[in-house]
Parts: sequence; C-alpha cells; structure tokens
Amino acid sequence: MISTGTSPNITCGPCEEGYYPTEEVVDGITKAKCSKCDPSCKTCSGPLANNCLSCHPEATSNRVYDKDKKTCDPCAKCFACKDDKGKNKATACKCDESCKTCKDAGKENCTDCEDDYKLSGGKNPSTCEPVCHKSCKECTEPGENACKGPCVAGRHKGVESGSEKIHKCLCDEGTFHDVEMKTPPAHCKKCHHTCKTCKGGDKEVNCKSCDASLERGPLDSNDMCPCKNGFYDESTATKKVAKCKKCSDTMKGCKRCKMENNKLVCILCEDGRSITDSCAACLPYTSDVVEDKTGNCVACHETCLACKKANDKT
Repeated sequence: MISTGTSPNITCGPCEEGYYPTEEVVDGITKAKCSKCDPSCKTCSGPLANNCLSCHPEATSNRVYDKDKKTCDPCAKCFACKDDKGKNKATACKCDESCKTCKDAGKENCTDCEDDYKLSGGKNPSTCEPVCHKSCKECTEPGENACKGPCVAGRHKGVESGSEKIHKCLCDEGTFHDVEMKTPPAHCKKCHHTCKTCKGGDKEVNCKSCDASLERGPLDSNDMCPCKNGFYDESTATKKVAKCKKCSDTMKGCKRCKMENNKLVCILCEDGRSITDSCAACLPYTSDVVEDKTGNCVACHETCLACKKANDKT
C-alpha cells in the first residue's frame, strides 16, 4: 500500500515484497511511495544490488545472501535438491568445494572440477582430486605447502620456517627452488659453486652457508663464502673450482695470498721468511737462518754466526 498525500488521517501499510519505502515531491507535496528493489533482491532497503535484505529462494534463484556485502550473489555450485521425504528443499544444496559443477552433494558427485583439481578416474571417476605441486608426489590439497608422502627426486620433506602447518618438499642441499619451474623433475637449480646452501639465486652473493671441507667460510656480510685464511680460489673464467687451495702449496713459505690480475700474489709469509722475495728465502738473507728438513726457516745453533744445516755447530 502506498500513500497519496501527507494527511495524518491516511495510514500507509508496508511496501510489498520487492519494493522499499521512499518519498517523492509532487506539486510541492511530499508523498510516500514504494520503489522497486534490484531484481536480485527479494527485499531491500534501496535500489542498488548491495541494498538487499533477503534473497529469493536459493533452490529457484541459485543466489546466496552475503550479509556483509548485502548482496544476493550467484551460486554456480547451487542446485535444487530434495529432502528425505522427496520434497524440494527451500535452501539449495551446494556442490563440494572441489567441484565446479555436480550432479549431487558430496565430493564423489562432481561433473567438472575447480582449478587445480582433476577428475580422478579409476574407482571414483566423479571425485575431484587435487593437482599436486610439481615438487610433490602426493598432496592433501593444491599448492607447494601441502605435500604428503615422498617428494620428487632432488627434494626432501621439510617444514619451512618452523611452521607445523606448512609441509614442503624442499630442494636438496646445494640447490635452490626454480621459481620458473623449468628444471624438471625437481625444479631445483644448483647454487654457486662456492656455496654449501643458498637462497634465491645461483650467484656467489646468494649463499646461506659455507662448506668448511672446501676450506671456505665463514659466511661474510655480503652473503659470500670466501676462502679461509691461507687458501685461495684458483677458479678462472673457464674453470670453476669449489675447493680452495693452500697458498703454501703453490708458493713456498706463503702464509696468506690472493689472486691479483690473474696472478697469485703472496701478502704474508710464514715466520722467518721475506715478503720481498715472495717468501722463498729465509731471513735475513744470510746463513744464520737456514731451512730444516721440513722446509721451515730455523736459526743456526746459538754458538754459530753461520751454518750449513739447522742446529748444526759446524
């Protein structure tokens, strides 16, 4: 019922279903009227699709009410269904979350699957099972955080970041996850040859830890694994060598060294040797310091000014 004027003697009833109360001014007189709701609404507070107060029956409209947005949204997964007595329910039934469409409720009645799911075939041809992440052999749901059972070769099961809810198949030591997933089967790339483990790249500045057995480390502030003191990296542009080589193996008497312009340069000698002579000679260039049988520079016997052999009185 709607008003035809503003007289206090006229009482207006509520608007009919599908309409909402409003006003209009006609010839300077304000009159009450009922305006039509958006077609998606059963009842409403205004003309817009987000002014719904209720929706038409789900079983016939295939729409569900979103109380936060105040909208009646299409429900692609809704379908008319019957109760135990064979009568149509007022509320629509919904397909399982894994189904895009279905013939009845339950995960075993899918006719098409949501993205990242596939029809299983076999004993349960109408069941949608998750498409596992490429790092998993088995999973509980799509995505890399839901791996179950064994991993593909080149990966191992692990819990990342201390979370018991995130179960990933992590790349094996010495490799890192290939975000482009172009390196099957594990989709892991090798770390830089100087790193033991790495993060996010194959450059020498992507190291997470160093391998002491390669005479490298500790990890520096640039996330690199330098050679330990007394060792050097003999890699070249065409030859990559992971293990560092001892300076004294190449330069006798050299305690610390470095590569400079593709040339090995000694920067610190062992005790008793001269840096001026690249550590080859004993100090002080006289015969009062000589090499012993092991190649170390040692002083002559205290009674000698010069000698031929270490600790020799002659």
